[in-house]
Amino acid sequence: MRTIINEQLTMINKTIFILLISASVIYTQNRVKINVMDSSTSKPIYGVRAYIFNTNLRTGSDSTGLVIFESVPDGYYTFHFSYV
Repeated sequence: MRTIINEQLTMINKTIFILLISASVIYTQNRVKINVMDSSTSKPIYGVRAYIFNTNLRTGSDSTGLVIFESVPDGYYTFHFSYV
């Protein structure tokens, strides 16, 4: 009987540990917001292409000049912007 209870407690502890790992992975994703503006007029620039080096994350600025990257893992990154 005691062995069965210990096995059940061990299984519960493993399940809790796995849930905690899953929760930490979910919460380590970040949202990065960048405002792209003309340096001389301070007006937003629409259509700027943006990406993060060494990732597959790419997006563009909207009509308000806002660039949003979703689900960015923790770390240090270099951003690249282009506008034609």
